[in-house]
Amino acid sequence: MKLLLFYRATVVMAAAGAYAAENGPVRLCVQYKGPVNNFVMARAQRVVNAVFSEAAIQIEWLPMRQCKAAPYNVLRIEMDAVAASGFGPQTMAYALPYRETGTTIHVFYDRVMQGHHDLHGELLGHVMAHEIGHVLQGIARHSPGGLMKAHWGPKDYWEMKKQWLSFAAEDVQLMHLRLQRLAAGSATAQSERE
Repeated sequence: MKLLLFYRATVVMAAAGAYAAENGPVRLCVQYKGPVNNFVMARAQRVVNAVFSEAAIQIEWLPMRQCKAAPYNVLRIEMDAVAASGFGPQTMAYALPYRETGTTIHVFYDRVMQGHHDLHGELLGHVMAHEIGHVLQGIARHSPGGLMKAHWGPKDYWEMKKQWLSFAAEDVQLMHLRLQRLAAGSATAQSERE
């Protein structure tokens, strides 16, 4: 069983490496609907970069001033000052993984900042990475463990503080498969225009 898991992880990482070599970065743009601590945001972006780098996916952050005029393929993350109604008190964010354009991720900044005072940046980074993972997979699903787990517990928060949570091998595979399909569709559309 261990050998099979190792083999699967090796195949996934080889495919991930091939994707990273052939395709450009995933471009992100963050918009704010209220005050945001820039130090916390910088730490969060470092976590996102590290988590996706481990999954062989490069992240590029666009400046906020470019968000409104950003191309359709830029993932937009909105830092909402307060949580939208209809979400339970434990919900820190949500993604719209089937949406093609516009804001695809909403983070309830107030809820992220309410707890875990010793790791605001790390928690915000993990919340953003989790939701970006949903969008890149293109489906609404959770994994039994790791970054894409539905609910994090004390052990997960401890891991966030030590380093970061990682994507499970199947999460990496799903993200790369979808990114490859999107890249193929984009190349086909471009050749049809020429």
